Amino acid sequence: SLLTAWSKDELNRWANAYQDDPHFVNVIQTRKLETDMNRPIHPQYFVADDNLIYFEDALGNLRLCVPRTLRAEIMNEVHNTITEAAHAG
Repeated sequence: SLLTAWSKDELNRWANAYQDDPHFVNVIQTRKLETDMNRPIHPQYFVADDNLIYFEDALGNLRLCVPRTLRAEIMNEVHNTITEAAHAG
């Protein structure tokens, strides 16, 4: 696992990007309107206190959800870091 700290500006950028992604707008709005938290409509999603959205996989691992408008940027950053630069793919 990786621990990192996010700036307020970056958290706001992600929160805004979630609002521009129709899928995550649906997740956020549905969770706000839910009345029965024992039977959530999107049980696999978790919205953290910092407004980042996580997907919980079948093993219980939380995976950060990347909004559509940030995906190319994130993939570029991941594949151009020093630790990833030498991989064959």
